[in-house]
Amino acid sequence: MQGAIKLRFDRWTLRQFRPLVAALLAALLAAPAGAEEGEDKGGILSWFGWDFHDSRISDKEPGRLTPDFIPDRPARLELGNDFVGTGPISKGFVLPTGATWTPSFLLFGTHRTAVQLFDTGRPNASFSEWANRLDVFGNLILSGTERVTVSFRPFDEGFTGPSPTTGRFTGYYFNPEHGDFKKEFNADLIALFFEGDIGEIFPHLDREDQYPLDISFTVGRQALFYQEGILVFDTMDVVGVTKNSIRLPGTSNLQVSFLYAWNEINRGDNVEVNNLDLFGLFFAVDTPWSTINLDFIYAHDSSSTRVPRSSGIGERSKQDNEDGFYAGLSFVQRVGHLSTAFRAVASVATDEDADRIGDGAGPTSAVDTGVVLFGEIGWTPPHTRNWLYLTMFVGINDYTPAARTPGTGGPMGRAGLLFAGQGLGRYAAPVANFAQDVFGGTLGYQMILDGPAARRQLVLELGGRQDTNGADTATLASLLRFQQAFGRHILLQLDLFGAVGNQRSPGWGGRVEWRYTF
Repeated sequence: MQGAIKLRFDRWTLRQFRPLVAALLAALLAAPAGAEEGEDKGGILSWFGWDFHDSRISDKEPGRLTPDFIPDRPARLELGNDFVGTGPISKGFVLPTGATWTPSFLLFGTHRTAVQLFDTGRPNASFSEWANRLDVFGNLILSGTERVTVSFRPFDEGFTGPSPTTGRFTGYYFNPEHGDFKKEFNADLIALFFEGDIGEIFPHLDREDQYPLDISFTVGRQALFYQEGILVFDTMDVVGVTKNSIRLPGTSNLQVSFLYAWNEINRGDNVEVNNLDLFGLFFAVDTPWSTINLDFIYAHDSSSTRVPRSSGIGERSKQDNEDGFYAGLSFVQRVGHLSTAFRAVASVATDEDADRIGDGAGPTSAVDTGVVLFGEIGWTPPHTRNWLYLTMFVGINDYTPAARTPGTGGPMGRAGLLFAGQGLGRYAAPVANFAQDVFGGTLGYQMILDGPAARRQLVLELGGRQDTNGADTATLASLLRFQQAFGRHILLQLDLFGAVGNQRSPGWGGRVEWRYTF
C-alpha cells in the first residue's frame, strides 16, 4: 500500500510540474524580447554562451568583402617595414654570406596594474596592495628567420625567492605595511637573445636547396618552457641548436633540439645557483594520431655555496652534490570530440641524502627524486563556443622541476587557474602548486558571453589537492574570473576565490586588474 501511494504521489507530482518545466524550457530557448526573426539569439541560455542556432547555415547573404571589414593596424612604434603590413618592403642589404636582410624594429609590451587582497587563512598571512608591472619588448627583425629580441621590466625587481611575500613591485602596500609606497624602478635587462637559421644566413652553401641545412640556433638570455612548465619554466643564459623537418616513416615531422645553459638558472626550489651547468636534449614528433614530446635534462652543480633565500623561511644549506637528471614524456591529441594531453615527468637526485618535503609547503632541496603524472581533457559543448575542462595530477615522492623562476612556486600551475600565480605583486596561487606526495586537479568551465565577438568571458573553477604523506594539508577551493575587453588594447580582469583546508581557517582573495597592451 505504501508503495502504491508513493507511486501515485510521484506521478501526480510529475503531472503538476510538467507545465512549469515546459515554461522554463521555453524561457531558456526562446529569443529575447525584441529579437528579429532569423537572428541567432538563443534566449536566456545565450547569455551563458549557448546558441542553438549557431550550427545552422545562415539564410542571409554574407555581403561583399570590402576594405571596411579589415581593421586599421594599431598604432605602435615601428621603424622600417610595417609589421604584418602591406605594400613594398625596403631593399635592405646583402651580407657577404649571400643573405639579404631588411631590418625593421618593433616596440611592444603590456602594462598591468591591479588592486588585490589575499588571505591564506593562516595567522599573519594576509595583505592588500596596489601593484604594477610593465613588460617592454624590442624586436629587431632582420629577416623572416633572424631577429634580436630584448626585454625589460622597469616597474619591478621581480621576486627574490619562492615565497610570494618577497615580490618587489612598484605600488602601494595597504596592509600589513599600513600605507607604504614601494618604488622599484630599474633598467635591469630581462632578456636579450639572437635567433636565426644557418641555411638562410649562408644561402651560398646550398644554392639548389638540396641539403638539410635548415638548422636553427639561438644564443642569449631567454625564457625556456618545457612540458607546459612542469619540467622547465625559467629565464636563463642559453645556447641552443634545433634541427627541424626530419622525416621518419609514419611521421610528418621530427624536431631535435639541444641546449646548454650556464647562468641565471633557478633550481627546483626557485633559488638561483651559481656555477650551474644545464644540458638538455629535446625531441618533438608529429604523428597522424598525436604530437609526442620526449625531453631529457641534466643539471651539474659545481658551486660551493647557495644563494640564500630572503623570504623569512630560512636559508638553504649547500649539499655536497646537487646534480640532477630529469625526463619528460607527453602525448597531445584529439580523441573524438575531446582534446587530451597526458604527461609523465620525473626528477632523479644523485645525492641520496637530499631532504624530503614533509609538510607540502615546498621543496627543501634543489633537486629530489619523484614523478608527476598529469592529464587534461577539454571539450566544447555543442552549440557553444565554451570550454569544459578537467585536469588531474599525481605527485609521487618528491618531484622537483629542473628550473623554476622565483615567484611561481611549484610546477603544477598548468593544473588550472586555482594553481597558477599571477606574476604580479604578492598574489599567489589559491591552491599550493607543489608536487610532493600529492594528488589533485581542477574542473572548470569557460563561457564566452558575447558570441563570435569573444570580448567577454566568465570562468568558473572547482579544484583542490590532497597530500599522501600524512601532512594533513588538504585544500578545496573555487574560483571565478571575469574578463572584458575594451577597444583593441585594454582588458579588465576580475578574480575572486575561496578556499578551505586542514590546519587553517578559510582563505579568500580577490583582485581587479587593468591591462593595457601596446
